[in-house]
Amino acid sequence: KDVYKKFKEKIHRENYKIPENIIIVPFAPQIEILKRTSLFITHAGMNSTTEAIKFAIPTLSIPISADQPLVSRRLADELKLGIRYDKMNLKTEDIKKGILEVLNDDSYLKRIIAFSEKCRKYNGVQTASN
Repeated sequence: KDVYKKFKEKIHRENYKIPENIIIVPFAPQIEILKRTSLFITHAGMNSTTEAIKFAIPTLSIPISADQPLVSRRLADELKLGIRYDKMNLKTEDIKKGILEVLNDDSYLKRIIAFSEKCRKYNGVQTASN
């Protein structure tokens, strides 16, 4: 809530113009959104990445800290399930270009569908407990 409040204040203070197709909210039901989307822009935390894979959604990842850079590198560079960005060198036009690339290149969707199907064959918790 604090981040949301600060962001809203910055938008007002700096007179940002938010496009009509963007909604800024303090909380969003991520799984419900993933069930209906074609692309996921994420920080590439392990939970978010696992959910993207489960729902077979290609990603644009902008890792910030902790495990995110490693997860993002694996997701985008090794598995080719999306595109990874460096938060320090990211421009608006990079995101636009990435969105168009991922949505117009069926190979991203085909790879994540195949990877999602492969992952669904295994139940790590159940297998580990046996």
